[in-house]
Amino acid sequence: MHDSRVEVLKGLLEARITVYEVTKSKKFPDGIKLRCVLLDVVAQVPRLLLDNHEPFGYHLHTRLPQNKNHRVSLDVKNFEEAILLFLREARKLVQNEI
Repeated sequence: MHDSRVEVLKGLLEARITVYEVTKSKKFPDGIKLRCVLLDVVAQVPRLLLDNHEPFGYHLHTRLPQNKNHRVSLDVKNFEEAILLFLREARKLVQNEI
């Protein structure tokens, strides 16, 4: 497991990226379970979430916290590309907060 956390906007937001190696399966065909979240530290709610699991593969939850079920499918080759995409989207969200 690899876990990274970065404080953003003077501690108001926190980016957390967690990568787990898991057994390859139908649910995790590449043997990776990924969770990237941009967390509102004050309200303790996610603002942006990227994860992967069947039947959606890698996908982004962009309407948090109001609509947890809204997903945007991602066309990425691996978890590294998914992390880079998450960081770009998180940067956009943070810039809109400034």
